[in-house]
Amino acid sequence: IPVLFVLRADDAVRQRLLDLLSGWSLGSGGSLDRVSPNVIVARPAGVGPVRLGAHQAATVVEEIEAGERRLTRDDEARLIPLAAAGSSDAQGRLIDGYSELATVLALWLRPATMTTDRAVWLAQEELVAVARWPMGKQTILLTLTQRINDRLNRP
Repeated sequence: IPVLFVLRADDAVRQRLLDLLSGWSLGSGGSLDRVSPNVIVARPAGVGPVRLGAHQAATVVEEIEAGERRLTRDDEARLIPLAAAGSSDAQGRLIDGYSELATVLALWLRPATMTTDRAVWLAQEELVAVARWPMGKQTILLTLTQRINDRLNRP
């Protein structure tokens, strides 16, 4: 599976990450595609080029690189009622803003008997559900954490 890396780091750290990815590429027979100075697509051996133009992925990558996808508290407060009303754009922004956090929560809260892939999948499902429905008086972070914990630890 190809992986998209957005490298938001100072020059020294970015270079170390590029060196690491280059070593992976050389050792595994994979390849690296430089989309921009801060965006790399790592492809395992045998995987063809990735078309970022599909599904507006190129636009999202450009927005991430420009910092336009960062979610502020004001953005969140504005997006929640729109998402609850059914706006797919607002839901998408909330999902983008919390996706990494949902993954971290999944890996942290998962039971030892559950695979990491399954935990991340379930956490992302909960994130989508939280983005679609009103949260009441709780913050997205609190609601998401509770729902992921409940989902991963169901009997």
